[in-house]
Amino acid sequence: THSISGRVFIDTDENQVEDPSEVGFVGATVITFFPTFATDISDGASFPTPNYSLVNLTSGTYTVTLTVPVGYHLTTPNNLSRIVPPSTTANFGIAANAISGRVFIDTNENGSEDPSEVGFVGATVTASGPSPKTATTNGALFPTPNYTLSPLTAGTYTVTLTVPPGFFETTTNPVGVCLGGGCPSSQTVNFGIASPHSISGNVF
Repeated sequence: THSISGRVFIDTDENQVEDPSEVGFVGATVITFFPTFATDISDGASFPTPNYSLVNLTSGTYTVTLTVPVGYHLTTPNNLSRIVPPSTTANFGIAANAISGRVFIDTNENGSEDPSEVGFVGATVTASGPSPKTATTNGALFPTPNYTLSPLTAGTYTVTLTVPPGFFETTTNPVGVCLGGGCPSSQTVNFGIASPHSISGNVF
């Protein structure tokens, strides 16, 4: 008998190839119905070992299908046609649907992060929608996002910054975005904050 095996992997850079820094996805279902029914669930095997195998296949032409995990999208084709014999491979890349961006201290209050401005660490960003998520900003340097909300199912989300004490927004808050289902699978939402101004002087 013959087999079709391969890898379901998280294609972080979405280049359709599993790079050394990328990892396999555990728990995805791969299935083929004809001429012989076979199915398997991807496991934690490390690259380049296959993390799924459809075994005991008779001779014929097969369509190999990945059931895309909730909150992810394909970066490679699905429903792959394979002829056996011989035993062969079929790989699937997926990436998380995500909303990411930066919370930054907008010193000049122009609504954009300038080279001299820095990200804010410790702010809370929340996505309200089909699969709510919350993240806390980290110390990543511009232009790397300092928060990411993922994986998210397709739908409409409201992204809200909980403004840290002692600051006010310099950009729109909250922000509505559409994710997947005909909209981009990844969206960027940035938030600027600044310290309040003051007027001081002497009474004499």
